[in-house]
Amino acid sequence: GLERRRDNAEYLRSELDGIVAMQRPVNGSNPAWLELTAVVKDREGFQRALLERGVDTQRAWMDACDALPAFANALNTPCEASRQIAQGAVYLPTYAALTPAQRDVVVRAVKASAP
Repeated sequence: GLERRRDNAEYLRSELDGIVAMQRPVNGSNPAWLELTAVVKDREGFQRALLERGVDTQRAWMDACDALPAFANALNTPCEASRQIAQGAVYLPTYAALTPAQRDVVVRAVKASAP
């Protein structure tokens, strides 16, 4: 399971490099890749276009801490990078059961749907 997820994530990363912004592992790490996070400007439109091509995705559940009510009185300036990620992050499938043919469907769908 774990090695298949790693293989799937690395395949998607290599095939989609330069197509969409994606998370990158820390040098020397060996991530489990439960999901592969892509960041796009129009998340809803991107997800809709992928779904029309047979690829189901999920919005990433990341929040920009400075935008949360608990930090409303913080003195720091807003972090635009974290806000952009929070608004545009999408999980691409990397699950172990994904076949090579299904991986290719994901790649083609992302390439056709990317802004």
